[in-house]
Amino acid sequence: MAKGKILVIDDDVIVRGTLTDILRDAGYQVHVAASGGEALEWAAKDKFDVALVDIKMPDLDGMEMLRALREMDEDLKALVITGYPALETAIQAVRLSAFDYLLKPLDNERVLVGVQNALAARHLAVTKKQLLRDLQRTNERLRRSNRELAAARAELAEVNEGLRIEIAERKRTEEALRESEQRYRTLFNDVPVGLYRTTPEGRIVDVNPALAQMLGYPDRASKLVASAADGYVNPEDRKRWQALMEREGVVPDFEVQWRRRDGTIIWVRESARAVRDGEGRVLYYEGAVEDITERKRAEEELIRLSNAVKMSRDSIVISDLEAKIMDVNEATLEMYGTDDRRDLIGKNSFDLIAPEDREKALTRTREVLETGYLKREEYHIITKDGSRVPVEMSVALMKGTDGKPIGFVGVSRDITERKRAEEELREHRTELQRLSAQLINAQEEERKRLSRELHDELGQVLTAMRFNLAAIEKGLPPGLAPTAREKLSETGSWIDLTVERIRELALDLRPSMLDDLGLVPALRWYVKRYCKTVGIEIELEAIDFEERLPAEVETVLYRVMQEALTNIARHAQANRVHVCLQRKECTVAAFVEDDGQGFDVERVGGREASKRGTGLLGIRERVASLGGSFSLQSRPGQGTRLYIEIPFRP
Repeated sequence: MAKGKILVIDDDVIVRGTLTDILRDAGYQVHVAASGGEALEWAAKDKFDVALVDIKMPDLDGMEMLRALREMDEDLKALVITGYPALETAIQAVRLSAFDYLLKPLDNERVLVGVQNALAARHLAVTKKQLLRDLQRTNERLRRSNRELAAARAELAEVNEGLRIEIAERKRTEEALRESEQRYRTLFNDVPVGLYRTTPEGRIVDVNPALAQMLGYPDRASKLVASAADGYVNPEDRKRWQALMEREGVVPDFEVQWRRRDGTIIWVRESARAVRDGEGRVLYYEGAVEDITERKRAEEELIRLSNAVKMSRDSIVISDLEAKIMDVNEATLEMYGTDDRRDLIGKNSFDLIAPEDREKALTRTREVLETGYLKREEYHIITKDGSRVPVEMSVALMKGTDGKPIGFVGVSRDITERKRAEEELREHRTELQRLSAQLINAQEEERKRLSRELHDELGQVLTAMRFNLAAIEKGLPPGLAPTAREKLSETGSWIDLTVERIRELALDLRPSMLDDLGLVPALRWYVKRYCKTVGIEIELEAIDFEERLPAEVETVLYRVMQEALTNIARHAQANRVHVCLQRKECTVAAFVEDDGQGFDVERVGGREASKRGTGLLGIRERVASLGGSFSLQSRPGQGTRLYIEIPFRP
């Protein structure tokens, strides 16, 4: 079955043939015309859904052809074919109600998309007209029903009056009354709106099936036991209704909330009047009720969304599936530096995004079509004066009542201040890292100086004192008391112990072999000393260290290994430790792994900072000072693994 009937109008046989093949392959019924006259003949004897019109025809200008076709069928959707991609051509075609235009050379996919969109638009227009005609017919039926209802009431009143005046014609009048009541009852039961009749006190006398169904009652009889006032959600509304009825005798278009039998609440529009006897006394009230719940919900949602859009400080842009902007809020105008919506409406939303971000925006838009939503992506937009503004944008897919996509809603927030704050934070962090590196370097220099002074100056002085003391002891006369010799010997021992402690202190501050022999020998010496002191078995592995590393890298690695092993001795309760260093082309990697009790890494830096966090922070700062990376893995009962990687220039 053909999808739609298409009329192709083009004096170029190749173009006609190409379009015919494209459309017929897609399942469309195609008729072709080589001239404007032939096209008008086709249009006069057949009805087409879409016309593809060459804008330059030999016998009839394409614009005149559009005008003629629209006069013959106002629902016909036309696509203009042109080889001149000028804006004026497109504008003129749109003014003549062309649906779209196609550029030569023709693109198959663009042709099919244009025809599909035109068919959809025609179907929408035809459906809209049909709905309007149906609505008019329904309104006419309602008016006719009301007229018949009024006529029936008038007839009923005439009959009642006849009964009062003409007793002699009672039987005839009673028969006429029955006929009138039957007509009234037929109308009452069949009319598609809710109808009721109550006493002035509010007792329900009658309801039609439509009203019973509207209020959730299984039949009319179930509703007759209720009072009219019971249906109102707010009793004050019933009082207002009653006051209007007593004052005016009629209550038109009274919108109010009613409660259904199951407790749910609906909105209704009620119109009622008082029916009086010949002496003006109220006999009963009768009225019509229409359920307007869906309309009210739509109005409330529209108001809520409208207020949200107006009050939002974020930019909100609504566009169609082709990214053409359909509406914007005030915040958008302010962000783009304009107070005229015409500067934005109709533009392609991608044109507002900085060129370097457009490809990313296109990719994210395709993701929105698949997922329905995209959260917080950063772009730069171009304002009216050419300025660049960083924004954080979220995009959602809009869908119609049939669930099909109809457009996009984009919400953007100006993040200029945030970006400025982030930049300031990065600068502060860089400055802190620089100061930290300076502090670490100063500490190392001070350690080196103190170590050298302790070893070279104080050590030498103590050694000289030891030699002098030994000479004094050797030169003592033989008859000197033994106690004096013991004191000299004890003093010599204390000097020897002090020299040894000063040597160890100097090595702790800065081992001279780190500067003289390099990282690996210094670490081997430290590990051997550590194992002897702490009693933990350590495996030290150094890979590809034929050449020395830069001095600052060796210092950082030595201090990191020293701090890591100190932490293990204090907290890990480990039996074995594996230390591995590997030199690569432009980086050096190292890890320290133990089999100790482990810990919760997330707690370090919080309550555990005083125990482990300070040492780890020092490691992190030293590694960061050289642009390196640091990671820590540990779980309670499963040991700990510290890994660092530091870049260097060979």
